[in-house]
Amino acid sequence: MDYGHLVFNQLKDKGFYDDVGQFDVTDELCIMMNNTAHVLQFLDYVPKAAQFDQYLDAMRLTEREKDVERSSQTLHNILNCAKEDMRNKLDQIILHVGKRMKESLKDYILKIITNNQKTVDESCDDLLEYIENNLTTLSSSLLSQVFERILDHMWKAVLECMTDLTKKKVDEHHQFLDQPLYTFSEETGEESVSSAC
Repeated sequence: MDYGHLVFNQLKDKGFYDDVGQFDVTDELCIMMNNTAHVLQFLDYVPKAAQFDQYLDAMRLTEREKDVERSSQTLHNILNCAKEDMRNKLDQIILHVGKRMKESLKDYILKIITNNQKTVDESCDDLLEYIENNLTTLSSSLLSQVFERILDHMWKAVLECMTDLTKKKVDEHHQFLDQPLYTFSEETGEESVSSAC
């Protein structure tokens, strides 16, 4: 559907698909998601607005029932393809928002784990401020059904980040424990190897 491609191209031009730097939700992005959701809602109204039933009833006066059914199927196939395309476009945007936010969240969580310059509370403040700012924009600008889906992706992104980073730290710890330790005996003048754990 042309509108779906138009939205994709506009987001691309605005750098939405550039995986560089911190990602922040903008009002413009929310408007595009809302517009896509509105188009999807309107497509449910198209059969009534276009008077599909009246059109098919008029066809029955002059055409065979088989031809009427074929026309009905064609109209609904076109409509279903348009709906699927718009659903896919909205899903792609929501998934990409989740992906970009996960990358930014991961940076903040990594700072909490590795930053010795700030206290844990100070580092957490930065993370919470990032989440709050983006949640405020999302909740105030998005349609409720779109916001609920974004919120689900955002929550999963936080959990995945914490799980990934925790697993990474555990793996690093295990690698350290698996490293051999070389000790030197002054009595024999020989090196011996032992495990770190």
